[in-house]
Amino acid sequence: MVETKDSGLLFKQITTFVTKSGNNYLQDKGLTTTQVRYLNFIYNHRDSEVPMKELESVYEVAQPTVAGIVRRLEDKQFIITETSPDDRRSKNIRLTKKGEAFIKENPGYLKQVQDYITEALTDSEEKELNRLLNKIYNRLAEDR
Repeated sequence: MVETKDSGLLFKQITTFVTKSGNNYLQDKGLTTTQVRYLNFIYNHRDSEVPMKELESVYEVAQPTVAGIVRRLEDKQFIITETSPDDRRSKNIRLTKKGEAFIKENPGYLKQVQDYITEALTDSEEKELNRLLNKIYNRLAEDR
């Protein structure tokens, strides 16, 4: 394994590896890692309305990206979208029974991914990694 001091390249390589591994694991379920993240978010906020705009904000992606992911999840019958009663231009998202069943049958999927990423670290190293990543993220977010 080659070591590099190029942090940007390391971020990219780690993201690519985790995404590919997750997508391979989920392939038989017809889902991607990103789609599971969205399903988990919707499930964790099932007691309130989840507007598509909120997904744009949380995942910091453009409206067309969210719309595509939502459309594919809707096509697979994991979610449904409904026009917001408060704003006819806005759509709210909720899980279908199939979506809820998936989350309940796979409650620890994202935790497994997290554990896989950090299994080579001690608890204190993991805390330090999270601290440093948050520091980098917050610095970059200042420039937006």
